[in-house]
Amino acid sequence: MPEETIERKTLWMLEYDYEGCRHLKPFYATSREDAESQARQWMKRLPYQVVYVGMRAYPRGFVVQFGHGLQGSK
Repeated sequence: MPEETIERKTLWMLEYDYEGCRHLKPFYATSREDAESQARQWMKRLPYQVVYVGMRAYPRGFVVQFGHGLQGSK
């Protein structure tokens, strides 16, 4: 498939609160409008109510650090 016909997607992270805890929902979208639409649709399908906190694009991905070397880890 030629490069110009490939639909590029960006990693997005939806941040929301549920039962006093902050949650993250990763997903891919082609634009901010697509990401907002997907987030709204996903939240409507949930069997419970969540509080929207925000959404952020990660065009280069992201790293989750855990384990040794973090403050509080032993």
